[in-house]
Amino acid sequence: MIISHEYRFIFIKTHKTAGSSVETRLSQLCAPNDIVSTMDPPAQDHEPRNWIGNSPLDKLYAKYERMRKLIHKDSVFLNKHYYQHMGGARIKQLCGDEIWNSYYKFCFDRNPWDKVVSFYWWKMRGKAEKTPFSEWLRIKKLPLDHQLYCFGDEVAVDFVGCYETLSQDLQKVLEHIGIENPPELPQVKTGIRKDKAHFSSAYDEADREFVAQLFAREIELLGYDFEGKSQPTAWIKEP
Repeated sequence: MIISHEYRFIFIKTHKTAGSSVETRLSQLCAPNDIVSTMDPPAQDHEPRNWIGNSPLDKLYAKYERMRKLIHKDSVFLNKHYYQHMGGARIKQLCGDEIWNSYYKFCFDRNPWDKVVSFYWWKMRGKAEKTPFSEWLRIKKLPLDHQLYCFGDEVAVDFVGCYETLSQDLQKVLEHIGIENPPELPQVKTGIRKDKAHFSSAYDEADREFVAQLFAREIELLGYDFEGKSQPTAWIKEP
């Protein structure tokens, strides 16, 4: 996630929405006093800064990815800090009402059926024996990203773009916050999924309905369908 005081925006990083690519791009535009959370695993050209304190434990936590796996991100032993996939409610608590209410807040989401398949392949990376998709679907915590950008049932950000129209939607955001001629969007953490079949082929009827019920908020908000044939529409806060 990013808080840019230079351009007065807050970027909330969701799962499997090219968030690492977007964050890497935006981090290169941030000023020295802006906040850019760390990224695990690290990405080339991504520049984290000011996301954690300076206590001995904070420094170890910042330096070693393994420490970030062992210590819970909301541990009371850590000072105030920011992290990737941090929810808006927690960001607001740390940055304060003045910044949260006055900065432009945005994120991106993705067709849930597609996102869950992508998330599955990410979690299965490097494993010689992969859990069957239908079994994995019901035993793992899935990326319900509306919980990151909503407060209860209400959308708490100004803009929710779509992964399927990422270039156009990101351009709208950049124009709004006054960034001209940004660097090209890098390809970060790609090429994990080996099965190139259409995402819908991974589902049977029960799996399809399971995801539909679980991600009903995202489906309604952005207009997704199971086949991915309809064009989703970015959600924009009314003036």
